[in-house]
This record gives sequence, structure tokens and C-alpha cells, in this order.
Amino acid sequence: MSEQLAQLTFDAAGVGICGIDADGTAVVANPAVAELTGWPIEHVVGRNAHDLLHRPPNSDPDDRPRQGCPILEVSRGGPTTRDDSDVFWRRDGSPLPVWWVAAPVVLPESAAGAVTAIVVFGDASERRERSRSADARLAEAESGRSTAELQRDVAERQAMVARDEVEVAQAETARLAVLARLSDLLNSLDILSGLDRVAELVVDTGLADACVIDRVTADGGVARVSLVASGLPGPAAASELHRLPSPSGTSSRSLAQVLNGADTVVVDLSAPSRGRPYADELDEVQARLFDVLGASRAMVTALAARGRVLGAMTWVRRDPRAEVSSPDLLMLRLFALRIGQWMDNLRLNDLQQAAALTLQRSLLTALPQPGGLEILGRYLPAGEGVEIGGDWYDAVLAPDGFTVVAIGDVSGHDMAAATRMAQLRSMLRFAVLRSPLDPAGVLREVDEAMPTLGVGGSATVVLGTLTVDPSAAVDERHTLIWSNAGHLPPLVLPPGGPPRLLTRPADLLLGVDPMAPRHEHRVALAPGSTLVLYTDGLVERRDETLQAGLDRLVEAARDAAGRPLTQLCDALLTVLVPAAGTDDDVAVLAVRLPADGAEGR
Repeated sequence: MSEQLAQLTFDAAGVGICGIDADGTAVVANPAVAELTGWPIEHVVGRNAHDLLHRPPNSDPDDRPRQGCPILEVSRGGPTTRDDSDVFWRRDGSPLPVWWVAAPVVLPESAAGAVTAIVVFGDASERRERSRSADARLAEAESGRSTAELQRDVAERQAMVARDEVEVAQAETARLAVLARLSDLLNSLDILSGLDRVAELVVDTGLADACVIDRVTADGGVARVSLVASGLPGPAAASELHRLPSPSGTSSRSLAQVLNGADTVVVDLSAPSRGRPYADELDEVQARLFDVLGASRAMVTALAARGRVLGAMTWVRRDPRAEVSSPDLLMLRLFALRIGQWMDNLRLNDLQQAAALTLQRSLLTALPQPGGLEILGRYLPAGEGVEIGGDWYDAVLAPDGFTVVAIGDVSGHDMAAATRMAQLRSMLRFAVLRSPLDPAGVLREVDEAMPTLGVGGSATVVLGTLTVDPSAAVDERHTLIWSNAGHLPPLVLPPGGPPRLLTRPADLLLGVDPMAPRHEHRVALAPGSTLVLYTDGLVERRDETLQAGLDRLVEAARDAAGRPLTQLCDALLTVLVPAAGTDDDVAVLAVRLPADGAEGR
């Protein structure tokens, strides 16, 4: 539950509300708790509820032990418990006559910690004073009645007052529980399924007989995206989900008013409206919807955030006797506030992810194709709903004709990570042009420059240079010189031989310690060999070890080794990447040497 939502909820309550964990420690409390007890909120949170409420300040703990406290029993999984005549203790040591209700409830940890019970309480002295005044008036008005009759009436009135106050406490507890469930539902990154679950919650908890949610589309139109109604079959509800006519300035219907900036609108539909002309198409669509739902009353409010209307939510009631109360409107607005914030966060996240993905793909430029060499790159973004990663690959033809290849993964999954990736790639390119035969020196130079140039975070990189010695034997003519900064080992597929991982010890990641030593490795590559560089998204899975993923890579490479380079890369992605995608992006860079031993520089 957002801080703003919690504050609105607590401020609206005229009783003390305190959430406690399984140990009885207060996790969250509303301002009324401070007003009733005299303890500031920061003193309430973190203290045991029994010690705070049931024990006088500075008293001996042995006088009132925690064992057997009915409130603590509820926090440990006990049933809902209430007491109409108890005593709490104020900060100044004075007793506070109270009524209270403690109910078990589970709130999401992101909202209010590990809350297991909600305690709602109020000042019973006010109730007693009202009862005494009522008793006096009753006695004066009915002085001729017997004492027994008067006592019976007084007891009935006191019981009625007590029941009313307990019902208020229970309603507050139930409202908090529903709002907590709402926050839990809105952890979803899928806006359509999230809105469906919200509508189901509204109907399942009896807040309304039907819930309708409309969403403003990217082009400024309006689409009906969710409709849940008790007693309405799924196909009938689905038939109402469609793009709506745009509201006109003349439309008088509640939906148009809300989308055009009006506050919450309450509509009384119990009176017949046949024959009334429609202002526009949207007016007619809304009238037909209310007829289908059998609506007697409707409450419509905007789903908005940052001054932008993102949609509208309508709660429908069918019983013409069911009046719309202030608590009803409060719950509608609290729902709308939370949903609007969630929708806006998803909208901003989508914009950021689109920008980051565009930046990342713009860096994966066309790869050079030096004579005799074939170079191919593949990039797959992470699965739907997962933030963009920092994976990249590159190939550069140095001035002396050497081919330099690189692949890396920048820490982070956001626009900042994509920006760092662009900076790091540019730094490596610049350094490579000056020292193409010294990959370890290039990584060292970049590592030292990162703090100076303000490039934060860390990154794994494999940087390699392919050299050719025409005077060497054919099987030793091509050499890979590489340095590894915390990345996964390169894979080599020799023609006619088994694939092998170049498992030399990897050095420290870039961005951790500029003074860390960098090492260089060399390996001769036979004509027709294929070098494959890849990022962790290709092989790492949450349910298996890294070695298991590397073994799968070697096996998949063995099966596809003889295929053309394009088919080889496609086969690796098909075999190793699940059809549903992964929770990390994937980059692959493959280089195939000429089979006839040509220079291929």
C-alpha cells in the first residue's frame, strides 16, 4: 500500500488502527493511535502492543505479563477477538477506557511489514457518557415506569451503542484488509490481467455488484478493458469489452464527465430514462451498459496520476435501496488512487524500456566482414515484463587489418545501464584502435578511465584479437589473443573436432578495481574453426547450475557444428533459450575462419 494511500485511509478513520506482527510488535499505526494514547507514532511503531497499551508506563513487566494477552493471541493466529470494556494506558499514566477489536489479517510485506493482525480501538468513555446522558433523558421522560423496566431499556440502549461501535471497528478492519489485497494484486506488470483481478476483487468483496474499467489508449481513445459482474456470464461480459466512442464536449454521461476532468460522479439510475435523447455515441453505449447490468446506482471516478487521466472505473449497484455512503466513495477513491499510480508507473516503465531497447539496438550496428572471415551477431531481449539488460557485442577492423571482437554485459537493467553500455563500448573502440594486439592492456586502460569519465557500475567483457601469420603452418596460421574480465569462457568449434570452452582463469570485472591485474591468453585456431562469444542469458537458468548450462551449450554446439553460421546461431538460440523467453537478455557473436587457410584478416 502506498504511503499516500495508507495516509488517506488512516486519516479517514475516527478510531485507532494499529498493525502488529506475530511477536505483537506494532508495525504501522494511524494518527488516531497517537491522539488516544498520547504516544507519538514513532514511539508506537517498534514496541510490543501489550507493553504499550495494557501496561502502565514504568510499571513492573511481571505485574502484567504478555502471556495470555488476548491481542497478542490474535497476532499469533487466533480468531477475531473483541472487548467492549477494557482499559489501555496513556503516556501520562492515566487509564483510557476502551473498546477494541483485534482481527487476523495478512498484509503484503511491501505494504506494512509482516503484519498478522489489525487492532482497532476507540474511547469507551465517550460511549459511556452518551449512555449516561441517554439514561438521564430516558429516566426523566419515563419517570412513571418501574425501575426494572428502565434498567432493561438502559441495558438495551447500551448494548446497541456497543454493537454499533464494534461494527465500525470491524468495518475499518475489513476495509484495510481489502486495500491490502488490492496492493498485493497490483504487483503485476501485466496491466490487463491486473485490471481484471482488481474488478474481480471489487465484486468478490461486495463493494459493488459490477465493476467496469475503461482505459485511455495511446492514441487518445478509450477502450473498455475489464468488466466483472455477479450473475453475468463470461461471454456476455466479454462482448462489452471493445473500443469506445471518444467522449464529446456535449456528452452528459458520467463516464464522459470523468474522462473530461470531472471529480467522482454518482448516478441514480432507479428513475426511468426512456425517451431521453443521447448526446453522442458514448452516451448511448453507457446507457446500454447500465441496462445490461441492471444498474440502480453507479459511482464513476477517474484513474489518474501526475495530472493525467489514464482511465475510469465504475462501480455498479443493482439494489435501488442501497444508498451510496461516504465510506463507499472513500473506498472508490482509494482504489482509484492506487490503481492510477500503478498504471502510471507501468506507463513510465514501458517508455523507459522502449528507450533503453532502442538505444541498445542502435549500438548493435552492422558487423564488418573482413576478407575470408564471416562474422554474425544475434540479440534477444529478455522475456515480456522483464527490464532491459546491458548485453552487447561488437567487432572492429583495426587499421593494421586485425579483427577485434568483443562481447560484454553491463550491470543493471534500466536506462542507466544502457547508457553505461554505450559509453563502455565507445571507450573500448577508441582504445582498440590504438592497441589492437594488446587486449589485456586495452581492458586495463578502460578500467582505469571509468572512474575519471564517470562511468559507474561494473561490467564483464571478453575482448579478443584475431591475428594471421601467413608464414606459419596452416593449422597455426590463425591465432586468438584474448583477455577476460569476469565473463563466461569463449567457445571454439574446430572443424571435425569436439567443441571446447577456453576455460582460462577470468580476471576481475571492469569497474571494481582499476589496479587489478589483467592477463592475456593465446590459442591457435584451425582453418574453418568457429569462435562463439555469448552472454549469460544464453546459459544461466535459475533452476540449474552454471556448469549445467555450459554443458548444454557444448552439446548444442556439437549438434550444429557443421551448419552454416546463420543456422548454427539460430540452432543455439532455439535449443538453449526457452520458448517463453528468459529473465535476461541474450547476445551471441560468432566468427568463422576461412576453411582453406586464407589470411582472413
